[in-house]
Amino acid sequence: MPKTLIPIGVGAIVGLLLMVPAAHAQPSVTNLGTLTCTVAGAPDDPGADVKLSCNFKSTAGATRDYTGIATRRGAAGFPPGKHVLVWSVLGPGKEDDAPVLEGMFRGEAGGSGTSALVGGANGAVRLEPVTGAAQTDAVAALTVLTLTLAPTRA
Repeated sequence: MPKTLIPIGVGAIVGLLLMVPAAHAQPSVTNLGTLTCTVAGAPDDPGADVKLSCNFKSTAGATRDYTGIATRRGAAGFPPGKHVLVWSVLGPGKEDDAPVLEGMFRGEAGGSGTSALVGGANGAVRLEPVTGAAQTDAVAALTVLTLTLAPTRA
């Protein structure tokens, strides 16, 4: 009789484990769109916060406008003139989802060598600077330590 109970007990435990939802599984991360921010004029003080005008465009084409405040690391300020900073927006969801980007994004800790910003309303959105020939202000985007976004009111 004990030999019969052991296989049934193990089978019951395995069955229960298979029925438990994957609550701790990481949600899949998707490219949700692009956040483009413009600095109209750099402040005279290199350590001062920088005011931004931003637009999010989802991969499905929906857009949202935001105002932003960026703090930067280091003492180097923006050179005079207009600057455009671009981030890829990554997060849980489908490509046609337009995430709410309201909230604070902070530089990712951990010495991974990346300059991504993580945060937003639900803390699950990741902003990765777009670099390359099309992004002339990539260095400025890489130095952003925190970014706070608020939706513009029409």
